[in-house]
Amino acid sequence: MPRLLLLRHAHSDPGEDDLGRPLSERGRREARAVGALMRAKELRPGRIVASPARRTVGTAQAVVEALGALPPEEEARIYGASAEVLLDIIGSTPSTVDCLLLVGHNPGLEDLLGLMDAEVHLKPADLAEVRFEGSWDGLGTPDVMAWQIHRPLAPPP
Repeated sequence: MPRLLLLRHAHSDPGEDDLGRPLSERGRREARAVGALMRAKELRPGRIVASPARRTVGTAQAVVEALGALPPEEEARIYGASAEVLLDIIGSTPSTVDCLLLVGHNPGLEDLLGLMDAEVHLKPADLAEVRFEGSWDGLGTPDVMAWQIHRPLAPPP
């Protein structure tokens, strides 16, 4: 059964250039905590796709370091993407991949979960795990078997 992991980027520092905003110290702790949680739950993606925003790439890199996973692919369409665009990106995943991690932003991630009848608010560094029947290119509401939100606790500074 394929597994889709949707990760909202961790907290970032404020800035004028939205794409260039780095992770804050809190965000770095959160991102490491997500990686540790994924390792503990044996959530090992065969493909990682991230928005090119600096905070999103930083979040993905922390996960990669914790898991010893392959490097993330940067996909420009994730930044500001609608749920439909995210479905298109997900649909490009090869059938040989059984677990996909997509690291991105709200409202697109929440809208995508809404299409799957999962009405949730994703906070920074929240990880949504969706299990479904079928293929990556045909993902839709009837295919979703189960979903769960993981909220890792970042250690204090």
